[in-house]
Amino acid sequence: VIGFMFIVIVRNLNRLEILKLISNSFFEITLLERTGLGNNSINGALWYIQSMLLAMIILYPLIRKFPNLAKWLLLPLGAILLLGYLQQNFTHLRSPHQWVENFTFKGNIRAVAELCLGAECYFAVQWLKKFRFRWFVKAFLTIVKWACWLLIIWYMCKPKDYFSMDFFFLAVMCVGVILAFSKQCIDTPIYQNVFMEFLGKLSLPIYLSHIFYAMNLKYIFPKHFTVNDKMITYLICTAVTTIIVMIFAKLIRISTPKVINTFNKLALVK
Repeated sequence: VIGFMFIVIVRNLNRLEILKLISNSFFEITLLERTGLGNNSINGALWYIQSMLLAMIILYPLIRKFPNLAKWLLLPLGAILLLGYLQQNFTHLRSPHQWVENFTFKGNIRAVAELCLGAECYFAVQWLKKFRFRWFVKAFLTIVKWACWLLIIWYMCKPKDYFSMDFFFLAVMCVGVILAFSKQCIDTPIYQNVFMEFLGKLSLPIYLSHIFYAMNLKYIFPKHFTVNDKMITYLICTAVTTIIVMIFAKLIRISTPKVINTFNKLALVK
């Protein structure tokens, strides 16, 4: 709602344009746009959640029905083949909105591949948790983990010429994730507290709140604004929106059961 209102205001849309924006973004709001329905986006970041849900619809029943086959064959093979397909046809993992050969979005293929990879990371974490390492082994694993994060951050700052290295750094990220969640590193206790849990909860509202400003602040920036001015404005808008979203989300979680109970009492015949 905040993003929609912001777009309407900064783009100075008339009534017909507002109606068109609503109709074009209907399937995004209902999380169905990644099926191919709809042709517009208010929140471009939502593609990630939509593709994740579609991939889970495919993978979850397979893992539940054939757990061992999925673990040892379907998931690793699916990850390798689909990532190989993306490598050979696109050379990188970016541009998830690209339509692939009259079939589906590139982001959907990527989602299936990366969820297969993520599931295998989960199995690796459970295996690694079984060991009781000495402190110097944990210290080594900690160094490796932080090397993974620093390499990924370094890579994030690189220009398009480096995009072909996406697949290698996806593997680096997998190593970092496995080590982090295995709790075998010496810095693990630092993250086992309420503050870190709060930061984890904060990440999704930030992710969902920032894109409106990243895509639309350009319509109202004064000409004299420097890059730093634009970045500061963008961060402030994102922070304020994130706080509002978290407050309303909390209120919704509290009130929803009460609303449902009231509806049941009024609508259902006992």
